Amino acid sequence: MELHIKDRIYIPQLLPAQNSFMEYNLKREIIKKVALTEKDKEEYAIVDDAQAGKVTWDSKNDMEQPLVVDLYKVLLS
Repeated sequence: MELHIKDRIYIPQLLPAQNSFMEYNLKREIIKKVALTEKDKEEYAIVDDAQAGKVTWDSKNDMEQPLVVDLYKVLLS
């Protein structure tokens, strides 16, 4: 699955807040896979403008180099 910055920001928000222990572990693994790292912040020029309440990034680079994640493996583990 190819994920762009926008996907990686929204996916954790879509996951349920309350979970069983198994669901919590699954949620944690998914978040680990899609989380934005310091390397991503540099590579995609991600800037969090707290005053304006928005996040910006290099969308051209994001479209050319999406994060490729195999969430199927996470679900099976």
